[in-house]
Amino acid sequence: MSPGIDTNDFNTKLKNAQKFLNDGDRVKVSVRFRGREMAHTEIGADLLKDFAAKCAEIANMDKTPKLEGRSMSMFLSPKPQTPPKKPAKPKQPKAPETAPEAE
Repeated sequence: MSPGIDTNDFNTKLKNAQKFLNDGDRVKVSVRFRGREMAHTEIGADLLKDFAAKCAEIANMDKTPKLEGRSMSMFLSPKPQTPPKKPAKPKQPKAPETAPEAE
């Protein structure tokens, strides 16, 4: 973990992001650098990659971490859900319909 974020803070953000991803929403994850932190942007990139790795079961990384000004961000989107396959029902032949007899 980087010195700028505590484990509990990271896990809280991770839990919220996973909730949004499970609801089918995209998530933008960003890290803001202040002052001397700009000299260590690789720590922020590692933090975002770790975040994406922990969401890998339910999300795909749309955009890799990119530095824009003083913030680095990436996008995660939920993996497409495949509906569970139902077992094929055996088809039963239809009985021939008989017309009612006229008297």
